[in-house]
Amino acid sequence: MKEKTNFEDNFQIDLDLNENNEEPEIEYTREDYNAWIAEQRKIMDEEFAEIEKVRTKTFDEIVKKYSILIGLRGNSYTDITKLIFYSVLANQIKTNTFTMESKNIDLRLNLLMQLKAGHGKKNYEYFIRRTIEGLGKLYYEPTSYHPEQFVGKVLVKEKKDGYEYQQVHGTLAGDYVVIDEAHALLTMQKNEECLKYLRTALDPIGDNRIEKKQVNVPNEEMMVYYPNCTVILLTQPITNVNEELLIRGSFRRFIICFLQTTFEERLQARRESKFLTLQQDIHNKVWISWLDLNRQLMGYKNLKYICPDFSKIDDYLDDIAKKSQSTNIEVLEFFNTSQFTIKQNIFKMAIVRAVLEHQTGDTVTIQSSHINAAIKDWHAIWAPQVRWIAQQLEIQSNKPRNWNEETHGVMIDILKLKFNGKAFAIDLINKFYAGKQVTQYMKTKAYRILTDFVVWGLIMKEKKDSKYIITLTEKETTYNVSNILSNIK
Repeated sequence: MKEKTNFEDNFQIDLDLNENNEEPEIEYTREDYNAWIAEQRKIMDEEFAEIEKVRTKTFDEIVKKYSILIGLRGNSYTDITKLIFYSVLANQIKTNTFTMESKNIDLRLNLLMQLKAGHGKKNYEYFIRRTIEGLGKLYYEPTSYHPEQFVGKVLVKEKKDGYEYQQVHGTLAGDYVVIDEAHALLTMQKNEECLKYLRTALDPIGDNRIEKKQVNVPNEEMMVYYPNCTVILLTQPITNVNEELLIRGSFRRFIICFLQTTFEERLQARRESKFLTLQQDIHNKVWISWLDLNRQLMGYKNLKYICPDFSKIDDYLDDIAKKSQSTNIEVLEFFNTSQFTIKQNIFKMAIVRAVLEHQTGDTVTIQSSHINAAIKDWHAIWAPQVRWIAQQLEIQSNKPRNWNEETHGVMIDILKLKFNGKAFAIDLINKFYAGKQVTQYMKTKAYRILTDFVVWGLIMKEKKDSKYIITLTEKETTYNVSNILSNIK
């Protein structure tokens, strides 16, 4: 590997505020690097050599054995590192699908990782990239949120006898896609088209047709393909998520995980992220072994699964559903809309465990131990997920609301035109949802709109026989968005 020049200049690092609310600067020197080399060699000679004696290939032993390639240590990293291993290993067997509730499901495990600066993001990126590229597969990191970079485009070349059409696929056609700084992708309306393509790409392989029509390209030449990429989104902690985005599907396609480290672990992560890619590749022996394991998994095609104890996942889901009810309505709604995805992800994790212990043949038996361990690993990241979701939805419910023509405008027009300015709230809500089966979450959302109207002085609300009656105020009789509502936009 190329020798670095001005070694000390490359290692001046700004840290987050420390315990004294100061922003220290850490400068790594040649001596620090040499000390790290000595430390890694000791791990290689002692810990890794001891693990090498274990010939079984359980998931937990593999994580323990190869986590040296990530270089992050400490209890704070345990759960998120496991998820990385689940995702990378599952990528090698992703087309060995299974059927759940009459749907064909692939084995991709997609992650949304919320990490602060200096918490080890570069270590995870390096581990994934080197693994995927080491296997001769396509690894992509999009550099912008332009739809063409995600999907690709058809190049049109004029020739003497007509036109030549060349399809250039985007990053979604890769094997593994890591999207760094994904905060803007998930929170900004202008990136909705990219997010739409991403949601489609993460539908089960075969049911996730991506197509892009161009006016200068005939239909028979247009861009069409079925992505099989695993996707990881890396972002700083997200503190203001649009409620609709959270509930309707973008977030549900990812396992949402967080990392809260100690200050010492964070310092070590900064050091590891700098030293892992420098000069001597002292982990080369481990990389060779790790890639060989992944190549072995890539050889599995058309696996069949025997699962005698599938009901344990349903029992677990029933349990967390009861706990979600005690949090708030929105968390329960998120769980209800995510339940099938959660069930899939737990089963995928169990399959990864079972395949690693698989010996020969194309039939894999998923034991109770695999299910139990997958449930345990999932639950470790589910509790922080619930806390974050509840926090985001509480922020949304407490925020001052802006006038929205598609919600506020439609609701008040229905009240005026369909009910002549006076109606029971539930009848108004049912008309607002145009005959759809109204869930508790939908009712809550509609009642928030009515609460806005009360705050803005556009309606009066009174209770009669356990029902709320909504009446337009005199102020609303001269209803004009540009005048009356100018102060609430």
